[in-house]
Amino acid sequence: MLIARSRLLLIMFTMALASVLMGCVTHYPVPSERAYKMSPADAKRILTTEHVILNVISEQKEYYLPKITVGYHKLMFRASDGKELAINLKDIVSLEYSHRKAMTQYMISIDYQHLLLTTDFEAGQRAADAIFLLMQDAKNEGLGNLRFEETAKAYRSAAVKPVMSEEVRRYKAQAEGAIEDKRFEEAIDLYGEALKLAPWWPEGHFNRALVLSEIGEFNAAVTEMKRYLKLVPDAADARAAQDRIYDWERKGK
Repeated sequence: MLIARSRLLLIMFTMALASVLMGCVTHYPVPSERAYKMSPADAKRILTTEHVILNVISEQKEYYLPKITVGYHKLMFRASDGKELAINLKDIVSLEYSHRKAMTQYMISIDYQHLLLTTDFEAGQRAADAIFLLMQDAKNEGLGNLRFEETAKAYRSAAVKPVMSEEVRRYKAQAEGAIEDKRFEEAIDLYGEALKLAPWWPEGHFNRALVLSEIGEFNAAVTEMKRYLKLVPDAADARAAQDRIYDWERKGK
């Protein structure tokens, strides 16, 4: 009876302590207002150039890193034993930035599972904002097919096709320069920025598809090439474009 009572007291004490500790958490908004001023390229620079992440905890494994590697719609980490962890940005459901008073670290929690730790508040907030922006960018690209159908229909029926703005031309030139420098993921981002402004631009979708295939993102390449064909189904290279789609579908399985 005494032992049972002692266990009950211990459980009650543990629950009370946990409650106190949970109550000592300060939550910070994600995103903050600054996130809306970022572009995907800005967000990638923040995550890959600022040494803000001390370590990543996932499924009891710690990945000690000075920085994150950002792939196409992915955050990637490498553990000291060489094993890799990849988080798909479009699959993230929840993102939280907080600080427990009992700890010295600020924490970026992804789906309550992956924990990114930093001791610098400002740098951690920037990293949380950057992850949020890339997460939204990944999800919006996946949800944009219905809107694109309307864009393609309007483009095909237009007697006079839209004219490329100077801003879109700037992104085009920068993307082509990035390709020459073999900075393929940067080129993908730049074409993406151009296509947000001019989703009706056929060559932008075609070129982005080719660059996506260069980095092995075959499913995304298929999406872009299908958009190209939606815009210009009678293009001289339509047969070759469709054959590329068939090949990428095989590789993307």
